[in-house]
Amino acid sequence: LNAMTVDMGEEFKKTFESLPESVRCVVLTGSGRAFSAGGDLAFLEARANDTPHHNTEEMLRFYDRFLVVRRSKVPVLSAIQGPAVGAGLCLAMATDIRITHKDCVLQFPFSA
Repeated sequence: LNAMTVDMGEEFKKTFESLPESVRCVVLTGSGRAFSAGGDLAFLEARANDTPHHNTEEMLRFYDRFLVVRRSKVPVLSAIQGPAVGAGLCLAMATDIRITHKDCVLQFPFSA
């Protein structure tokens, strides 16, 4: 379900930072039946067991990898099919344009 990992974020950031000049627009979509189920559960569990200060640092680094879309020189469009949950929906919201399938599910299930 395209759970977002640190490794995925690193590749995502590298890809956006190295877009060729010929690219005029980026369409971001998920593979398979989901846009993204959000953050990888093992990563999130580790965050829950960390100190608040270190957790904040790690989460800021995690999101910064994906929020490279905000610094893109070309428009970024999200084509959302299926679920876009938590960090996955945050990523979609960071793009310039969002287009949703009639059956998509959008959720921010964050809790304190």
